[in-house]
Amino acid sequence: MPMHTRRSVLGFVAASFVAPAVLSTEPASASGTLTFGQYADQWTMINQAQPSTSYWAYDRDRAKVGLEYGSTPVWRSVFRIDVAQLAGALIDDAAFAITLDHTPTGSPTPVDLWTTEAIDPGSPVTWDNFAGSWLSRVGTAFGSAWTAGGQPDQELRFSGLAAVVQRTVDKQERYVTLGLRAPEETSKTQWKKFYAETARLVVTYQR
Repeated sequence: MPMHTRRSVLGFVAASFVAPAVLSTEPASASGTLTFGQYADQWTMINQAQPSTSYWAYDRDRAKVGLEYGSTPVWRSVFRIDVAQLAGALIDDAAFAITLDHTPTGSPTPVDLWTTEAIDPGSPVTWDNFAGSWLSRVGTAFGSAWTAGGQPDQELRFSGLAAVVQRTVDKQERYVTLGLRAPEETSKTQWKKFYAETARLVVTYQR
């Protein structure tokens, strides 16, 4: 399997999550449509088997989702994206993208994207205290990156998020917060690991 590097996936080495990295903010056409890309500035996980554990500073090698293959924990991952630069914008389209690192089989399996309540690294986020924070499912993507089978990493993209971003902008909120979870959290074939540093929002908009 080809070695994954941040440079190969992102085109540059991502900086600290403390300071969000803007991918681009530039005209996309003569009609005045603009593009905006932003990496997640914060992310964390929750684990059903350790319901009171917060993962802000622990076990952060990959963002985990689903029933861990060969084990018992069920994982979910949550990402915060700063959209303050979109204040006052009319959102035409938006998509969330992230690079899949590992799956237990070579057949594509689903993962769901949800809107969630906000997360703050200054406050613990655990399975128990975040249980009621999953607001609505906004997309599903299918992918496989079977390490043992030699499959390469794969970018997954969830489109159709214009309404999610527009609602955040209209409410004058700074962050869009999105979470990944397996549709069937009892299915070990839906287990996935992602490169959290690749999580990003890509938006087209007008002023």
